[in-house]
Amino acid sequence: MRLVYTDQNRLLVEHARNVVENAGIEVTLRNEWVGGASGEVSPTAAWLEVWVVEDADEHPALAAIEAAQRTTDGPDRVCANCGEASPAGFAQCWNCEASF
Repeated sequence: MRLVYTDQNRLLVEHARNVVENAGIEVTLRNEWVGGASGEVSPTAAWLEVWVVEDADEHPALAAIEAAQRTTDGPDRVCANCGEASPAGFAQCWNCEASF
C-alpha cells in the first residue's frame, strides 16, 4: 500500500479518493477516526489519508489526482446547449447538465 494524498480538509481528501476510485484504482482511507485525538498527537498525524491498495497503482493514482487539480484552473466554460457559464472544473453544465 502507498500513500497518495493527505490533507487537513476532509472534503479535499474525499474528492481525491473519488478521483482515484473513478480511475478504477482501489483505495482505502486511513486516520478516518483519529480526528478525536487532535491535540494529543501532532496535527498532521490526524489528517485523513488516501492509500492505494496495490503499490503499482501509486503513479496512476498520483497522475489522476494531479489531472483533477489542473482541470479546476482556467476560465469558465460556456455551455453550447444553454449558454450558461460553469467553472472550469465542472464536467457538466450546472444549469442543464449537458456534458462538456
